[in-house]
Amino acid sequence: PCEPKTLIRAAKDNQETNPDFAVDVGMCALGWLFKGYGYEVTSIDVLAAYESTMKAAQAIGMEEEVRSRISEAVKFGLTERNWVAEILARKV
Repeated sequence: PCEPKTLIRAAKDNQETNPDFAVDVGMCALGWLFKGYGYEVTSIDVLAAYESTMKAAQAIGMEEEVRSRISEAVKFGLTERNWVAEILARKV
């Protein structure tokens, strides 16, 4: 397990200079958030992970693929009543 806020920061810091890496760490951050990891995580953290990941994905022409992967996780999360999925459902 990894602190999602660390990954969120890495995604944000690298979204323009190394977008491939930013997408990877952004998706990891979202994965850990879905699993309930993180200290005092808020909806702002979830949205920051999503926004940084999507901005990086757009930079490398993978926006639709990444949005689709997140959307699938959201669909599954909603069946589990996952709060992270409920936040992201408004975005995807």
